[in-house]
Amino acid sequence: LERVKQHHDAVGNWFGEKVAPLASGAYPSEHRAWQSELNWIRRQIDNPERTRIALVGSTGAGKSSFLNAVLGQEVLPVGVMQPCTAFVTLVRQSPDSTYTLHIEFCTRDEWLEEIEAYAALLQPGDDAEVQDDADARRLIETTFKRLQAVLGDHVTRDMSVDAVRSVPLPTEAEDVFSGRRPSLLRFDDGPSMQKELRALIRGDSNLWPLVKQVSISGPYDCLSGGLELVDLPGVNDPNAARVEVTREFLRSSPFVWVIFSMVRGLTHEIGRA
Repeated sequence: LERVKQHHDAVGNWFGEKVAPLASGAYPSEHRAWQSELNWIRRQIDNPERTRIALVGSTGAGKSSFLNAVLGQEVLPVGVMQPCTAFVTLVRQSPDSTYTLHIEFCTRDEWLEEIEAYAALLQPGDDAEVQDDADARRLIETTFKRLQAVLGDHVTRDMSVDAVRSVPLPTEAEDVFSGRRPSLLRFDDGPSMQKELRALIRGDSNLWPLVKQVSISGPYDCLSGGLELVDLPGVNDPNAARVEVTREFLRSSPFVWVIFSMVRGLTHEIGRA
């Protein structure tokens, strides 16, 4: 393992000194993908005893309810207005009896990239194929709601990218991008932590579209020995940063459990994932 770390460090140094100066400008997307892969490999090296189980399924399939049943207590809120798993949620055992909630938000640049993706989706043109595609229409409606959740009713469906960018961010979002909002919260009990999580993802909050990942730790005996449960959203998301987080978790999970309704069965989206 030490030799593997040394080889990884050598490759990382070579990549940073030789490849990055040439690739970051000419091939930015490929450069980010390579760097992401190097970071993913390092995380696997640094956590050799971790066993991760990824839960995948459509919104409303019952992933959060299933995870709560496994843990024996309500950790993830269910039945709220917005999808509970619009972001990655990782649950692990804490080394003591405390509960912690670590929230990773999108950066300002990632939010601006998302605005451009939203605008493209909300203005699909006269392409009849897109207009007749139920999945495309559903994605357009979902992304518009996410955009409106952050920026409010000032946003309309026919706005241009420049017009959307000119809408001032609310104070809460500015606090997130400036780092003034704390990302690590500690609680004495599970209900207090769960209340904070519900407040973040309920319809009254304008921050849930900015969340990429939530990591929860608590005295969950069933997760002893390095076991982690990961509640994953779908990959049909206009935010590339959230999609990449989901894909990284899928790559690093030796076990993937698909949760679906026996009435509805497996959807096409889950089959593709």
